Amino acid sequence: MSKFQAYHNAQWQQPKSPRESGRTDKPRRILIIGNGFDLAHGLPTTYISFLWFCELFCEANQAEVRTGKDVSDAMERAAKQLLRGEAVRTEAARKQNETALFAGAVAQTLGKRKTAAPLRQHGLWREFAEMTEKNPWIRYFLEQLSELKAQHKVNWIDFETEIAEVLRQLTLLPEDTELRTAVIQLKAKDEPFYYLIKNKYPKLYCLYDQWYKLTQESKDKEIAALGSFILSATKMADAKAFVEGLAEYLDRLTRALELFLSAVIRNIPVQKRLRLIEEIRPDYVLSFNYTDTFERLYLQEADQTDICYIHGKAEASHSTETCNMVLGTQETLQKGELPEEEPALLVFKKYYQRIFKNTDSQYLDWLRRLGKSNQSDRGDEVQLEVFVFGHSLDVTDHEVLRSFVYNAKCCTTVYYHIRPVMGTQIQNLLRIIGQKDMIQMSGGSERKIRFVDQNDAEAEAERRAAEPAV
Repeated sequence: MSKFQAYHNAQWQQPKSPRESGRTDKPRRILIIGNGFDLAHGLPTTYISFLWFCELFCEANQAEVRTGKDVSDAMERAAKQLLRGEAVRTEAARKQNETALFAGAVAQTLGKRKTAAPLRQHGLWREFAEMTEKNPWIRYFLEQLSELKAQHKVNWIDFETEIAEVLRQLTLLPEDTELRTAVIQLKAKDEPFYYLIKNKYPKLYCLYDQWYKLTQESKDKEIAALGSFILSATKMADAKAFVEGLAEYLDRLTRALELFLSAVIRNIPVQKRLRLIEEIRPDYVLSFNYTDTFERLYLQEADQTDICYIHGKAEASHSTETCNMVLGTQETLQKGELPEEEPALLVFKKYYQRIFKNTDSQYLDWLRRLGKSNQSDRGDEVQLEVFVFGHSLDVTDHEVLRSFVYNAKCCTTVYYHIRPVMGTQIQNLLRIIGQKDMIQMSGGSERKIRFVDQNDAEAEAERRAAEPAV
Protein backbone atom coordinates (compact mmCIF):
# COMPACT_ATOMS: atom_id res chain seq x y z
CA MET A 1 0.00 0.00 0.00
CA SER A 2 1.43 3.39 -0.99
CA LYS A 3 1.74 6.27 1.45
CA PHE A 4 -0.94 8.12 -0.48
CA GLN A 5 -3.38 5.22 -0.29
CA ALA A 6 -2.67 4.71 3.41
CA TYR A 7 -3.35 8.38 4.02
CA HIS A 8 -6.52 8.22 1.95
CA ASN A 9 -7.89 5.28 3.93
CA ALA A 10 -6.93 6.63 7.34
CA GLN A 11 -7.45 10.36 7.05
CA TRP A 12 -9.67 11.29 4.13
CA GLN A 13 -12.96 9.85 5.33
CA GLN A 14 -13.74 12.90 7.45
CA PRO A 15 -11.57 15.84 8.51
CA LYS A 16 -10.18 15.53 12.02
CA SER A 17 -8.79 18.18 14.26
CA PRO A 18 -5.06 18.19 15.11
CA ARG A 19 -5.92 17.04 18.64
CA GLU A 20 -7.84 14.05 17.30
CA SER A 21 -5.19 13.02 14.79
CA GLY A 22 -2.29 13.44 17.19
CA ARG A 23 -0.04 14.43 14.29
CA THR A 24 2.67 17.02 14.65
CA ASP A 25 3.54 16.95 10.94
CA LYS A 26 -0.07 17.02 9.75
CA PRO A 27 -0.78 18.24 6.21
CA ARG A 28 -1.60 21.90 5.89
CA ARG A 29 -5.29 22.61 5.47
CA ILE A 30 -6.76 25.24 3.19
CA LEU A 31 -10.44 26.11 3.27
CA ILE A 32 -11.71 27.78 0.09
CA ILE A 33 -15.11 29.42 0.52
CA GLY A 34 -17.57 31.04 -1.86
CA ASN A 35 -20.99 32.62 -1.50
CA GLY A 36 -22.55 29.26 -0.60
CA PHE A 37 -20.71 29.53 2.71
CA ASP A 38 -22.78 32.56 3.71
CA LEU A 39 -25.96 30.94 2.38
CA ALA A 40 -25.30 27.85 4.51
CA HIS A 41 -25.36 30.14 7.54
CA GLY A 42 -28.74 31.62 6.57
CA LEU A 43 -27.38 34.90 5.21
CA PRO A 44 -29.16 36.17 2.05
CA THR A 45 -26.09 37.28 0.11
CA THR A 46 -27.05 36.36 -3.46
CA TYR A 47 -27.16 39.02 -6.15
CA ILE A 48 -30.90 38.52 -6.40
CA SER A 49 -31.27 39.30 -2.67
CA PHE A 50 -29.21 42.44 -3.16
CA LEU A 51 -31.49 43.53 -6.01
CA TRP A 52 -34.53 42.88 -3.87
CA PHE A 53 -33.06 45.11 -1.16
CA CYS A 54 -32.45 47.83 -3.78
CA GLU A 55 -36.11 47.63 -4.79
CA LEU A 56 -37.25 47.76 -1.17
CA PHE A 57 -35.01 50.70 -0.43
CA CYS A 58 -36.22 52.65 -3.44
CA GLU A 59 -39.89 51.95 -2.70
CA ALA A 60 -39.50 52.87 0.97
CA ASN A 61 -37.90 56.16 -0.06
CA GLN A 62 -40.55 57.04 -2.60
CA ALA A 63 -43.38 56.39 -0.17
CA GLU A 64 -44.07 59.04 2.46
CA VAL A 65 -42.74 57.75 5.76
CA ARG A 66 -44.79 59.48 8.42
CA THR A 67 -43.52 60.56 11.81
CA GLY A 68 -43.72 57.77 14.35
CA LYS A 69 -43.24 54.96 11.84
CA ASP A 70 -39.96 53.08 12.12
CA VAL A 71 -37.96 51.63 9.27
CA SER A 72 -39.39 48.14 9.76
CA ASP A 73 -42.91 49.39 9.09
CA ALA A 74 -41.71 51.36 6.06
CA MET A 75 -39.96 48.40 4.45
CA GLU A 76 -42.79 46.00 5.22
CA ARG A 77 -45.22 48.36 3.49
CA ALA A 78 -42.81 48.65 0.57
CA ALA A 79 -42.66 44.86 0.29
CA LYS A 80 -46.45 44.57 0.21
CA GLN A 81 -46.57 47.14 -2.58
CA LEU A 82 -43.87 45.40 -4.63
CA LEU A 83 -45.27 41.91 -4.09
CA ARG A 84 -48.75 42.71 -5.37
CA GLY A 85 -49.57 40.26 -8.13
CA GLU A 86 -46.58 38.04 -7.33
CA ALA A 87 -47.58 34.75 -8.92
CA VAL A 88 -44.86 32.51 -7.47
CA ARG A 89 -45.69 31.85 -3.85
CA THR A 90 -42.30 30.45 -2.90
CA GLU A 91 -40.61 33.53 -4.32
CA ALA A 92 -42.98 35.84 -2.47
CA ALA A 93 -42.35 33.93 0.76
CA ARG A 94 -38.59 34.25 0.29
CA LYS A 95 -38.86 37.99 -0.29
CA GLN A 96 -41.12 38.48 2.72
CA ASN A 97 -38.66 36.59 4.92
CA GLU A 98 -35.72 38.60 3.60
CA THR A 99 -37.65 41.84 4.08
CA ALA A 100 -37.96 41.15 7.80
CA LEU A 101 -34.22 40.39 8.03
CA PHE A 102 -33.27 43.49 6.05
CA ALA A 103 -35.61 45.79 7.97
CA GLY A 104 -34.23 44.63 11.30
CA ALA A 105 -30.64 45.08 10.11
CA VAL A 106 -31.27 48.58 8.74
CA ALA A 107 -33.02 49.52 11.98
CA GLN A 108 -29.83 48.59 13.84
CA THR A 109 -27.82 51.03 11.73
CA LEU A 110 -30.31 53.77 12.65
CA GLY A 111 -30.33 53.02 16.35
CA LYS A 112 -33.52 54.15 18.08
CA ARG A 113 -34.31 56.92 15.62
CA LYS A 114 -37.61 56.95 13.79
CA THR A 115 -37.79 57.39 10.05
CA ALA A 116 -39.67 60.66 10.01
CA ALA A 117 -37.76 61.36 6.80
CA PRO A 118 -36.74 59.07 3.92
CA LEU A 119 -33.89 56.65 4.61
CA ARG A 120 -31.63 58.58 2.26
CA GLN A 121 -31.33 61.31 4.89
CA HIS A 122 -29.76 58.96 7.42
CA GLY A 123 -25.97 58.59 7.35
CA LEU A 124 -24.61 55.87 5.09
CA TRP A 125 -28.04 55.31 3.53
CA ARG A 126 -27.63 58.67 1.83
CA GLU A 127 -24.60 57.22 0.10
CA PHE A 128 -26.48 54.02 -0.76
CA ALA A 129 -29.16 56.12 -2.46
CA GLU A 130 -26.51 57.99 -4.46
CA MET A 131 -24.92 54.72 -5.58
CA THR A 132 -28.17 53.04 -6.64
CA GLU A 133 -30.40 55.81 -7.97
CA LYS A 134 -30.07 56.28 -11.71
CA ASN A 135 -27.64 53.38 -11.97
CA PRO A 136 -28.14 51.69 -15.38
CA TRP A 137 -26.51 48.44 -14.24
CA ILE A 138 -29.07 47.95 -11.47
CA ARG A 139 -31.95 48.74 -13.81
CA TYR A 140 -30.45 46.41 -16.39
CA PHE A 141 -30.19 43.51 -13.92
CA LEU A 142 -33.76 44.08 -12.75
CA GLU A 143 -34.92 44.07 -16.38
CA GLN A 144 -33.13 40.79 -17.01
CA LEU A 145 -34.77 39.28 -13.93
CA SER A 146 -38.15 40.43 -15.14
CA GLU A 147 -37.60 38.74 -18.50
CA LEU A 148 -36.51 35.49 -16.84
CA LYS A 149 -39.64 35.52 -14.70
CA ALA A 150 -41.84 36.16 -17.75
CA GLN A 151 -40.24 33.16 -19.48
CA HIS A 152 -40.81 31.02 -16.35
CA LYS A 153 -37.09 30.38 -16.05
CA VAL A 154 -35.03 30.02 -12.88
CA ASN A 155 -35.18 33.17 -10.79
CA TRP A 156 -31.43 33.67 -10.69
CA ILE A 157 -28.93 36.14 -12.06
CA ASP A 158 -25.14 36.27 -12.13
CA PHE A 159 -23.74 39.80 -12.41
CA GLU A 160 -20.40 38.60 -13.77
CA THR A 161 -21.97 36.55 -16.56
CA GLU A 162 -24.31 39.39 -17.52
CA ILE A 163 -21.48 41.93 -17.62
CA ALA A 164 -19.36 39.60 -19.75
CA GLU A 165 -22.19 39.10 -22.25
CA VAL A 166 -22.83 42.84 -22.61
CA LEU A 167 -19.14 43.45 -23.31
CA ARG A 168 -18.98 40.51 -25.69
CA GLN A 169 -21.83 41.95 -27.74
CA LEU A 170 -20.12 45.34 -27.70
CA THR A 171 -16.94 43.86 -29.20
CA LEU A 172 -18.94 42.29 -32.05
CA LEU A 173 -20.10 45.66 -33.41
CA PRO A 174 -16.95 46.55 -35.38
CA GLU A 175 -17.35 43.43 -37.57
CA ASP A 176 -21.10 43.75 -38.16
CA THR A 177 -21.34 45.14 -41.71
CA GLU A 178 -25.11 44.61 -41.83
CA LEU A 179 -25.60 46.83 -38.83
CA ARG A 180 -23.22 49.50 -40.15
CA THR A 181 -25.17 49.63 -43.39
CA ALA A 182 -28.42 50.00 -41.46
CA VAL A 183 -26.92 52.86 -39.43
CA ILE A 184 -25.78 54.71 -42.55
CA GLN A 185 -29.30 54.45 -43.98
CA LEU A 186 -30.85 55.35 -40.64
CA LYS A 187 -33.59 57.94 -40.33
CA ALA A 188 -35.07 59.19 -37.08
CA LYS A 189 -37.32 56.61 -35.42
CA ASP A 190 -36.49 53.99 -38.01
CA GLU A 191 -38.39 50.99 -36.63
CA PRO A 192 -36.64 48.30 -38.76
CA PHE A 193 -33.28 49.44 -37.41
CA TYR A 194 -34.64 49.52 -33.88
CA TYR A 195 -35.73 45.88 -34.06
CA LEU A 196 -32.51 44.86 -35.81
CA ILE A 197 -30.29 46.06 -32.97
CA LYS A 198 -32.71 44.85 -30.30
CA ASN A 199 -32.88 41.34 -31.75
CA LYS A 200 -29.19 40.92 -32.62
CA TYR A 201 -27.74 42.47 -29.46
CA PRO A 202 -30.52 42.31 -26.86
CA LYS A 203 -28.38 42.67 -23.75
CA LEU A 204 -26.24 45.48 -25.12
CA TYR A 205 -29.38 47.27 -26.29
CA CYS A 206 -31.06 46.81 -22.89
CA LEU A 207 -28.11 48.32 -21.03
CA TYR A 208 -27.72 51.13 -23.54
CA ASP A 209 -31.43 51.89 -23.23
CA GLN A 210 -31.13 52.22 -19.45
CA TRP A 211 -27.94 54.26 -19.75
CA TYR A 212 -29.43 56.64 -22.30
CA LYS A 213 -32.61 57.27 -20.34
CA LEU A 214 -30.63 58.09 -17.21
CA THR A 215 -27.97 60.27 -18.83
CA GLN A 216 -29.86 62.16 -21.54
CA GLU A 217 -32.51 64.82 -21.10
CA SER A 218 -34.58 63.92 -24.17
CA LYS A 219 -35.91 60.42 -24.86
CA ASP A 220 -37.48 61.28 -28.23
CA LYS A 221 -34.26 60.87 -30.20
CA GLU A 222 -33.04 57.68 -28.59
CA ILE A 223 -33.17 55.54 -31.75
CA ALA A 224 -31.18 58.10 -33.73
CA ALA A 225 -28.72 58.39 -30.83
CA LEU A 226 -28.44 54.60 -30.76
CA GLY A 227 -27.54 54.63 -34.43
CA SER A 228 -24.81 57.18 -33.81
CA PHE A 229 -23.52 55.09 -30.95
CA ILE A 230 -23.42 51.92 -33.05
CA LEU A 231 -21.53 53.74 -35.80
CA SER A 232 -19.00 55.14 -33.34
CA ALA A 233 -18.62 51.76 -31.64
CA THR A 234 -17.18 50.33 -34.85
CA LYS A 235 -14.10 52.07 -33.52
CA MET A 236 -13.93 51.30 -29.84
CA ALA A 237 -12.09 54.53 -29.07
CA ASP A 238 -15.12 56.51 -30.26
CA ALA A 239 -17.32 54.66 -27.78
CA LYS A 240 -15.04 55.75 -24.95
CA ALA A 241 -17.66 57.84 -23.14
CA PHE A 242 -20.08 54.93 -23.02
CA VAL A 243 -17.45 52.43 -21.82
CA GLU A 244 -16.10 54.82 -19.19
CA GLY A 245 -19.65 55.50 -18.05
CA LEU A 246 -20.31 51.78 -17.64
CA ALA A 247 -17.11 51.39 -15.61
CA GLU A 248 -18.06 54.31 -13.35
CA TYR A 249 -21.56 52.98 -12.75
CA LEU A 250 -20.12 49.52 -12.06
CA ASP A 251 -17.92 51.09 -9.36
CA ARG A 252 -21.06 52.63 -7.85
CA LEU A 253 -22.86 49.30 -8.00
CA THR A 254 -19.91 47.62 -6.27
CA ARG A 255 -19.91 50.23 -3.51
CA ALA A 256 -23.68 49.79 -3.03
CA LEU A 257 -23.11 46.04 -2.72
CA GLU A 258 -20.39 46.74 -0.16
CA LEU A 259 -22.80 48.82 1.92
CA PHE A 260 -25.45 46.12 1.65
CA LEU A 261 -23.03 43.45 2.90
CA SER A 262 -21.36 45.50 5.62
CA ALA A 263 -24.38 47.39 6.97
CA VAL A 264 -27.22 44.92 6.35
CA ILE A 265 -25.92 41.36 6.07
CA ARG A 266 -23.42 41.82 8.89
CA ASN A 267 -26.28 42.87 11.20
CA ILE A 268 -28.30 39.72 10.53
CA PRO A 269 -27.72 37.24 13.38
CA VAL A 270 -26.41 33.79 12.49
CA GLN A 271 -28.35 31.11 14.34
CA LYS A 272 -25.87 28.28 14.18
CA ARG A 273 -22.26 27.45 13.38
CA LEU A 274 -21.46 24.38 11.28
CA ARG A 275 -19.75 21.48 13.04
CA LEU A 276 -18.20 20.46 9.74
CA ILE A 277 -16.34 23.78 9.45
CA GLU A 278 -15.30 23.60 13.11
CA GLU A 279 -13.73 20.19 12.51
CA ILE A 280 -11.69 21.29 9.51
CA ARG A 281 -9.81 23.91 11.52
CA PRO A 282 -7.91 25.28 8.52
CA ASP A 283 -4.43 26.73 8.57
CA TYR A 284 -5.41 29.01 5.70
CA VAL A 285 -8.73 30.38 4.44
CA LEU A 286 -9.03 31.61 0.87
CA SER A 287 -12.25 33.61 0.75
CA PHE A 288 -13.89 34.57 -2.53
CA ASN A 289 -16.55 36.29 -0.42
CA TYR A 290 -16.63 39.94 0.48
CA THR A 291 -18.03 39.20 3.95
CA ASP A 292 -16.11 38.34 7.11
CA THR A 293 -18.52 35.56 8.15
CA PHE A 294 -15.81 32.93 8.74
CA GLU A 295 -13.66 35.37 10.66
CA ARG A 296 -16.53 36.39 12.96
CA LEU A 297 -17.92 32.91 13.61
CA TYR A 298 -14.96 30.55 13.63
CA LEU A 299 -11.74 32.43 14.26
CA GLN A 300 -10.64 32.44 17.87
CA GLU A 301 -8.07 34.84 19.25
CA ALA A 302 -5.49 32.09 19.72
CA ASP A 303 -5.93 30.64 16.22
CA GLN A 304 -3.07 30.95 13.76
CA THR A 305 -5.30 30.87 10.68
CA ASP A 306 -4.33 33.13 7.79
CA ILE A 307 -7.26 34.59 5.83
CA CYS A 308 -6.97 35.96 2.31
CA TYR A 309 -9.85 38.05 0.94
CA ILE A 310 -8.85 37.68 -2.66
CA HIS A 311 -11.81 39.68 -4.01
CA GLY A 312 -11.67 42.32 -1.32
CA LYS A 313 -13.46 42.77 1.99
CA ALA A 314 -16.66 44.75 2.52
CA GLU A 315 -16.19 47.68 4.90
CA ALA A 316 -18.79 50.39 5.49
CA SER A 317 -15.96 52.86 6.21
CA HIS A 318 -14.74 52.66 2.61
CA SER A 319 -15.76 55.01 -0.20
CA THR A 320 -16.22 54.51 -3.92
CA GLU A 321 -12.52 55.26 -4.37
CA THR A 322 -11.24 53.03 -1.55
CA CYS A 323 -13.63 50.09 -2.05
CA ASN A 324 -11.41 47.12 -2.93
CA MET A 325 -14.13 44.65 -3.86
CA VAL A 326 -13.56 42.90 -7.21
CA LEU A 327 -16.62 42.53 -9.42
CA GLY A 328 -15.81 41.69 -13.02
CA THR A 329 -15.53 39.11 -15.75
CA GLN A 330 -13.40 36.09 -16.57
CA GLU A 331 -9.76 35.95 -15.55
CA THR A 332 -7.93 35.50 -18.83
CA LEU A 333 -8.42 37.19 -22.17
CA GLN A 334 -10.06 34.58 -24.37
CA LYS A 335 -9.94 34.49 -28.17
CA GLY A 336 -13.04 36.14 -29.58
CA GLU A 337 -14.12 37.55 -26.21
CA LEU A 338 -12.40 40.77 -25.16
CA PRO A 339 -9.56 41.56 -27.58
CA GLU A 340 -6.31 42.76 -26.06
CA GLU A 341 -6.21 45.70 -28.45
CA GLU A 342 -9.17 47.21 -26.59
CA PRO A 343 -7.59 48.20 -23.24
CA ALA A 344 -10.63 50.26 -22.25
CA LEU A 345 -12.44 47.00 -21.53
CA LEU A 346 -9.71 45.57 -19.30
CA VAL A 347 -11.12 47.51 -16.32
CA PHE A 348 -13.92 44.94 -16.23
CA LYS A 349 -11.53 42.00 -15.81
CA LYS A 350 -11.07 40.43 -12.38
CA TYR A 351 -7.31 40.08 -12.62
CA TYR A 352 -6.98 43.74 -13.65
CA GLN A 353 -9.18 44.89 -10.77
CA ARG A 354 -7.18 42.83 -8.27
CA ILE A 355 -4.01 44.60 -9.39
CA PHE A 356 -5.61 48.04 -9.60
CA LYS A 357 -7.41 47.75 -6.25
CA ASN A 358 -4.42 46.06 -4.59
CA THR A 359 -6.51 43.27 -3.10
CA ASP A 360 -5.21 40.67 -0.67
CA SER A 361 -2.77 38.34 -2.47
CA GLN A 362 -1.10 36.55 0.44
CA TYR A 363 -2.30 33.24 -1.03
CA LEU A 364 0.71 33.56 -3.36
CA ASP A 365 2.98 33.47 -0.30
CA TRP A 366 1.15 30.34 0.89
CA LEU A 367 1.82 28.66 -2.44
CA ARG A 368 5.49 29.60 -2.33
CA ARG A 369 5.87 28.19 1.19
CA LEU A 370 3.92 25.06 0.31
CA GLY A 371 5.93 24.68 -2.87
CA LYS A 372 9.13 24.59 -0.83
CA SER A 373 7.67 21.99 1.51
CA ASN A 374 6.78 19.85 -1.51
CA GLN A 375 10.49 19.56 -2.25
CA SER A 376 11.10 17.64 0.97
CA ASP A 377 11.99 13.97 1.24
CA ARG A 378 8.52 12.86 2.28
CA GLY A 379 7.94 10.99 -0.99
CA ASP A 380 4.42 10.88 -2.27
CA GLU A 381 2.78 11.66 1.08
CA VAL A 382 -0.03 14.19 0.97
CA GLN A 383 1.14 17.53 2.37
CA LEU A 384 -1.83 19.75 1.54
CA GLU A 385 -5.55 19.28 2.11
CA VAL A 386 -7.96 21.60 0.33
CA PHE A 387 -11.62 21.86 1.33
CA VAL A 388 -13.93 23.76 -1.02
CA PHE A 389 -17.18 24.89 0.57
CA GLY A 390 -19.86 26.98 -1.09
CA HIS A 391 -17.90 27.66 -4.27
CA SER A 392 -19.09 26.57 -7.72
CA LEU A 393 -15.49 26.30 -9.05
CA ASP A 394 -16.55 28.69 -11.78
CA VAL A 395 -14.09 29.25 -14.60
CA THR A 396 -14.00 32.98 -13.82
CA ASP A 397 -11.74 32.06 -10.89
CA HIS A 398 -9.85 29.28 -12.63
CA GLU A 399 -6.36 30.78 -12.42
CA VAL A 400 -6.49 30.89 -8.62
CA LEU A 401 -8.32 27.60 -8.11
CA ARG A 402 -5.98 25.68 -10.39
CA SER A 403 -3.00 26.76 -8.27
CA PHE A 404 -4.38 24.74 -5.36
CA VAL A 405 -6.36 21.89 -6.89
CA TYR A 406 -3.54 21.06 -9.32
CA ASN A 407 -0.89 20.92 -6.61
CA ALA A 408 1.03 17.63 -6.88
CA LYS A 409 0.77 16.82 -3.17
CA CYS A 410 -2.75 18.04 -2.59
CA CYS A 411 -6.03 16.24 -1.84
CA THR A 412 -9.19 18.23 -2.53
CA THR A 413 -12.63 17.74 -0.99
CA VAL A 414 -15.42 19.64 -2.74
CA TYR A 415 -18.66 20.02 -0.79
CA TYR A 416 -22.04 20.43 -2.48
CA HIS A 417 -25.52 20.97 -1.02
CA ILE A 418 -27.62 19.38 -3.80
CA ARG A 419 -26.63 17.00 -6.61
CA PRO A 420 -27.27 19.47 -9.47
CA VAL A 421 -24.67 21.73 -7.86
CA MET A 422 -22.24 18.82 -7.82
CA GLY A 423 -22.85 18.38 -11.55
CA THR A 424 -22.05 22.05 -12.14
CA GLN A 425 -18.89 21.79 -10.03
CA ILE A 426 -17.71 18.77 -12.04
CA GLN A 427 -18.34 20.58 -15.32
CA ASN A 428 -16.48 23.67 -14.12
CA LEU A 429 -13.54 21.64 -12.82
CA LEU A 430 -13.30 19.88 -16.17
CA ARG A 431 -12.83 23.29 -17.77
CA ILE A 432 -10.14 24.17 -15.25
CA ILE A 433 -7.92 21.05 -15.30
CA GLY A 434 -9.11 19.20 -18.41
CA GLN A 435 -10.81 15.86 -18.99
CA LYS A 436 -7.74 13.61 -18.79
CA ASP A 437 -6.45 14.98 -15.50
CA MET A 438 -9.96 15.17 -14.04
CA ILE A 439 -10.52 11.46 -14.69
CA GLN A 440 -7.15 10.51 -13.20
CA MET A 441 -7.46 12.78 -10.17
CA SER A 442 -11.06 11.88 -9.25
CA GLY A 443 -10.94 8.10 -9.74
CA GLY A 444 -9.14 5.05 -8.42
CA SER A 445 -7.92 4.17 -4.95
CA GLU A 446 -5.47 7.07 -4.94
CA ARG A 447 -7.82 9.78 -6.17
CA LYS A 448 -6.99 13.34 -5.26
CA ILE A 449 -10.40 14.92 -5.78
CA ARG A 450 -13.68 13.86 -4.25
CA PHE A 451 -17.17 15.35 -3.95
CA VAL A 452 -19.08 15.17 -0.67
CA ASP A 453 -22.68 16.05 0.23
CA GLN A 454 -22.26 18.79 2.83
CA ASN A 455 -25.57 17.89 4.51
CA ASP A 456 -24.41 14.31 5.09
CA ALA A 457 -21.01 15.52 6.25
CA GLU A 458 -22.61 18.00 8.66
CA ALA A 459 -24.92 15.31 10.08
CA GLU A 460 -21.91 13.04 10.63
CA ALA A 461 -20.01 15.86 12.34
CA GLU A 462 -23.01 16.52 14.60
CA ARG A 463 -23.14 12.82 15.47
CA ARG A 464 -19.47 12.79 16.44
CA ALA A 465 -19.89 15.93 18.52
CA ALA A 466 -22.74 14.28 20.44
CA GLU A 467 -20.68 11.22 21.32
CA PRO A 468 -19.51 11.11 24.93
CA ALA A 469 -15.86 11.92 25.48
CA VAL A 470 -13.67 8.86 26.06
